[in-house]
Amino acid sequence: MISKELDVFAASNSWEKNGRKAEEQIAFYLRRRFHGEKDICVINGLRFRGMDQTFTQIDHLVLCKYGIFIIESKSVTSVVKFDKDGQWLRLWNNHWTGMPSPIQQAKNQEFALREILQANRETLRSKVIFGLKQGGFGYMPINILVAISDAGRIMSPPSKNEHSGFVLKADQISEKIISMIADFNKANSLFSSKDLPWSMPPEDLEKTVAFLLHIHEP
Repeated sequence: MISKELDVFAASNSWEKNGRKAEEQIAFYLRRRFHGEKDICVINGLRFRGMDQTFTQIDHLVLCKYGIFIIESKSVTSVVKFDKDGQWLRLWNNHWTGMPSPIQQAKNQEFALREILQANRETLRSKVIFGLKQGGFGYMPINILVAISDAGRIMSPPSKNEHSGFVLKADQISEKIISMIADFNKANSLFSSKDLPWSMPPEDLEKTVAFLLHIHEP
């Protein structure tokens, strides 16, 4: 289901306009794929004040019983690439120029998100078991995906690294999430009842989504 659409936004320059277009692309694909899914919730454009009182803005969140997907969308109309050390470059006016790593941006978002959820775990989790994986959000899987505009192209490094398979075109993101959730389901069926991977029941998922919507500040 779509728990939150993008907020109304008026771009003041072409850079902001292109960035917004990239976010709208992802929101469209997520809406088309997940609008009827009761167990998968989508939050577009979450902005909240973290535990350090600074703001964190996340382009797109997808929540399910096995954790959260952070999707960082990037407006790319030419070519983008990342090397084996995780450095990012964008082709601009026929020259390769450096750009901030969207993976690192998403990792910063991950830290702030996990921190605020963990601080409120007693009200969000039905049963908090301190020190164990099932308690709170300390061990919750947060998966990072980077979405490049449909018009852009991705050049992957010759040898795979930690980013390979997680930097995708916008239209590939939804199916990647579905595939990963299927893998989680398969892994879940292989564990004994006393050693299950991290998960949360539907009521905890509902409370977590409601909490995130409550702390959102446009």
